[in-house]
Amino acid sequence: MIYGGYGLGRVFDKAILVPKVIPDETVRVKVIKEKSGYYIGEAVEIIKPSKDRITPKCPFFHNCGGCDYQHIRYQSQLGFKEDILTETLKRVGGLKDFPTYPIIPSPEPFFYRLNAQLKISKTKEGIELGFYQKDSHKFVPINECIICHQEINRLINVIIQLGDNNLLNILKDIEIIISNSTKKILLVSSPEKFNKNSMERLYLALKEKEKHIDGLIIKIKKKSITTGRTYLFEGIDDINYRVSSDSFFQVNYFLYNRLLKEVVRFVNPKKKENIFDIYCGVGTFTIPLANKANYVYGIEESFSSINDAIYNRKSNRIKNCDFIHDKAEDGLLTLNEKNIPCNTALLNPPREGCSEKTKKILLSFNPQSIIYLSCNPSTLARDLTFFLKKGYILTSVQPIDMFPQTYHIETLVKLEKA
Repeated sequence: MIYGGYGLGRVFDKAILVPKVIPDETVRVKVIKEKSGYYIGEAVEIIKPSKDRITPKCPFFHNCGGCDYQHIRYQSQLGFKEDILTETLKRVGGLKDFPTYPIIPSPEPFFYRLNAQLKISKTKEGIELGFYQKDSHKFVPINECIICHQEINRLINVIIQLGDNNLLNILKDIEIIISNSTKKILLVSSPEKFNKNSMERLYLALKEKEKHIDGLIIKIKKKSITTGRTYLFEGIDDINYRVSSDSFFQVNYFLYNRLLKEVVRFVNPKKKENIFDIYCGVGTFTIPLANKANYVYGIEESFSSINDAIYNRKSNRIKNCDFIHDKAEDGLLTLNEKNIPCNTALLNPPREGCSEKTKKILLSFNPQSIIYLSCNPSTLARDLTFFLKKGYILTSVQPIDMFPQTYHIETLVKLEKA
């Protein structure tokens, strides 16, 4: 198994990547695409199945591109993810021996997601909601997604029924976002063409069917037109966060508390020390860290997220943290110009990881420890190699299964100055 949800084999002296297979299985494979240096294949027959193979719970699994591992027992999914992470850190990063904790499982491997981005397809009978097949734009209609919150699934069917009266004909997609704390819902969509009257009628029709809908956001190019609210509130322990529709927030609500506690444990904040929270989002970690540190500085490029972070600082009555609206490297330069010291840095970058400039400027602060939360093992391995060459030691690796049934792996690591 390799990162991306594929099994790796060889055919005609070339590597072949095949989705939805398991190591040690004997399968008959059809080559469906040739790439430079490798093939993409499709399993047409499982000749000798793995002992880890099970019947997927979702009837759409074999066609839908949303999940990768529903055919594998959950405990075995966790083992494969541990193996993939270790192999990637060694192959991409050149790492040899490093201390890794067992992967933290999700308490529930289904119905955990608090948002769903669905495509809309028009038919003679009305509309269909669904996802694309893996690595394609072929539409797969669904009426339930079993990794999404049950309220999302209920709303999917409400929206499908509303399609019968043509209210959804102007939309090409719809995102459903729900708060686990309040059960309030936001809907976000991009229309093929905009009609204000149609949008208001749609919002009222949806609100009549589902009272928890709190806002409808229509995105046209770089503008947003809103009916109702543009944000939800989510609580973790005793902290309340405002999260706007454009702001990033973790989707697996079963692991909210555990992830926060693990980050705080790795950072180990102290009352006399400063922490830099780089790519801080809405202040998810900034605020709980500020409760135990001298001062925390959050840096975030997203305008929506930084506004939420400032709101969350005020609403939670936090005095010892500041937020900088800028790219990571430019925010660090601002702090450098002010001669603000950094004892510990927390990095939580997007999938592409940290830029070279960000890493180099961060080193100018000479932090004693660097904590890195990653959603991409390959870019994590690349960035770890950079810091290891600059005199840091990798002291802890903690994988967390934030995304059961998919190939995605969340990893929390700690680097300390040698």
